[in-house]
Amino acid sequence: MIKIQELRIGNMLFVEGTFIKVGKIEENSISWNIAKDTAKFKIWNPFLPISDKRINPIPLTEEILLEFGFFKKLGNYELENFRFHISQPMNFDGFVFCEGYSVITDKIQFVHQLQNLYFDLTGDELTFKKD
Repeated sequence: MIKIQELRIGNMLFVEGTFIKVGKIEENSISWNIAKDTAKFKIWNPFLPISDKRINPIPLTEEILLEFGFFKKLGNYELENFRFHISQPMNFDGFVFCEGYSVITDKIQFVHQLQNLYFDLTGDELTFKKD
C-alpha cells in the first residue's frame, strides 16, 4: 500500500489497470486524471481513499523508462537533460541512480519514486513523452 506522504501532484499510479495522474491530494485520499488511455472500462468516481486496494504503484520497468524518454546506453538508462544514469544491477530488486560510481539512492522500484527523485533533482516534472 502506498503512503499518502510518498505522493505529489502529477505522480502516476495504477487504478484498475489504468495509468492515472494524481491531480489532488487530501488528508487520506486522492483524485486524478487519466494519464494514459489503457482502461478497458471507465472509472466513474475519480476520487478514492489512498487505502483503496484498487490504487497501486506502477512498477518501474525498462518499458516505462523508455516511455519517459530514457535511452539505453552501455547498460544504463539516460535522459538528455538528466546528468545521472539509471541502472539495474543483477540480482537487485529495483534500480539505482548514479553519477560515476556514486550512488544517489538505492532501490527505486516504482514510477512515483522516480518522478519524485527527478523533480527533487531538476525541479521539472517527469512525464511520458507521448503526453
